[in-house]
Amino acid sequence: MREDHPVDLLLVSLDAVPSDSAVGLLLSVVEGLAHSRSWVIGPPGFVDEVDADGRRTVGLTLSLFTALPPWRDEIDETVDRAHLEEVKLVIHEMCRISAEIEVPFTVYLAGVLVGRIDRGEMDSLLSIGLIGEWERILEGYSGPS
Repeated sequence: MREDHPVDLLLVSLDAVPSDSAVGLLLSVVEGLAHSRSWVIGPPGFVDEVDADGRRTVGLTLSLFTALPPWRDEIDETVDRAHLEEVKLVIHEMCRISAEIEVPFTVYLAGVLVGRIDRGEMDSLLSIGLIGEWERILEGYSGPS
């Protein structure tokens, strides 16, 4: 992979008015995740921002090497698999929080909606469309050309 390989951002944001307890729990989970393993690019980051229109975004971000064309063929299989495991770990933790405090989350990759988590469950867009498709692609991996 080249040093200048582009990076995409996975954003998992709270899809409700954030309570202080939810924000505290998310911050705690992000800090725990950060120290739970070695991350390909870097650990998840905590987000608590208000945009120019006054909309607050609370959640976490994770940087991933882009797999969008034409970059897909430049990602090493080991890195791609590690990214998938990172994403699955983050999503699993957000499902746990969603069930625990009964809040929904919205998931974006590179600014595109890729699914939702509600009552601890991923929707099909996330479970089949993102994770399932990613696993299918890795099953047929033939290596960089």
